[in-house]
Amino acid sequence: MPLAILALALAFGIELSQLYQAPWINRARDTTVGALILGFGFRGADLVCYTVGIALGATGEYVGGRRVSGKSH
Repeated sequence: MPLAILALALAFGIELSQLYQAPWINRARDTTVGALILGFGFRGADLVCYTVGIALGATGEYVGGRRVSGKSH
């Protein structure tokens, strides 16, 4: 669960950082690495997609971990 929270915080942080449009960060976004890490433009729908994807992944890890270890809660 802590890893899912960290992933969600990073995803939201990166997406929200796209609202910041200072010249220096836009120059960084013009590079391949900057574009891959920072993205280009804010889309609120992406926040929903990140949340759903991370929730599904965390649920899969939880359920899969229970099956492997044989634990039942």
